[in-house]
Amino acid sequence: IFKGEVVRRQIALGTMKKVAVFGNAGGGKSTLSKRLSQITGLPLHVLDKIQYQSGGIEVSQEDFKHIHEKILVTEHWNLI
Repeated sequence: IFKGEVVRRQIALGTMKKVAVFGNAGGGKSTLSKRLSQITGLPLHVLDKIQYQSGGIEVSQEDFKHIHEKILVTEHWNLI
């Protein structure tokens, strides 16, 4: 079974619970993640928006880690 087929089956069965999307800049991570969230209903968490405040100010490593851990312990998520 190809990975794409596994994903299609998981979406159809509603069994997809956690997704982490990684890749190079400009590789389509945001587009894929947004579409997966629309299809599956998984909440989308954009790590850049968690790590940086408006104006590009970086949050403390401790604050970022705390927020990130709170997301990871939930039952459903889509991280980019």
